[in-house]
Amino acid sequence: MNTENFATFILTHGRADNVKTYDALREHGYTGKIYLLIDNEDSQQQDYIDKYRDEVIVFDKLKQAQETDTCDNYKKRNSIVFARNYNFKIAREMGIKYFWQLDDDYTSFRWTFDNENNYVVQINNPLHQGGAHIRTIEWKHLLPPEKQKEITGTLLTTETPYSPKDWHDYEYPFPDAKNKVLLSRYQARAQRLKNIIFAGRLGEYRYYDMDQAIGRALVIADKLLKGELNGEEL
Repeated sequence: MNTENFATFILTHGRADNVKTYDALREHGYTGKIYLLIDNEDSQQQDYIDKYRDEVIVFDKLKQAQETDTCDNYKKRNSIVFARNYNFKIAREMGIKYFWQLDDDYTSFRWTFDNENNYVVQINNPLHQGGAHIRTIEWKHLLPPEKQKEITGTLLTTETPYSPKDWHDYEYPFPDAKNKVLLSRYQARAQRLKNIIFAGRLGEYRYYDMDQAIGRALVIADKLLKGELNGEEL
């Protein structure tokens, strides 16, 4: 791959002293270009610039918000969607043809190369055949056919679950016995609170995909409006 046409963009906010993804990429041997994409409403903007200097790109969040339909009526800007959308614009302006967007809290990367197998977008591996990974993705198959023909190489990524040794590295609630006991304590306390509902991944200690999280919110809102909401079910 022509590295002049490729870059990594890390979307980050309020973590100038703890951009785990940047450190993990460098520790695992990535030598390519990295840019930290932050917004001009970030109170740590200068801290980012002092630490990462010309690797920091600052965008106008209000301007981007005015160009983005977030499908809500609250007019708040505490969403990563503005950075994700702006990323495509700045990549074009910089002449970067290929890039990937990463959040700022990745703690580990593993690079593998496979010249023998032909993949078609995503291959799931529930039986862990050939390794501990649960899926492999060949990204060029997500592009239109005419774009695929322009690519002479390829990029495969595998997803491998692991249990962090440091509890700070856990990204989602883990449904083990210890956390189930903790959840029951949270639920008992939450039920004593009035006019507040805890929901979603962390609120219910469940792994929800985005569509499930939105669906769950709609169900709860519907029951609440109809007076059918039972606090115990949360």
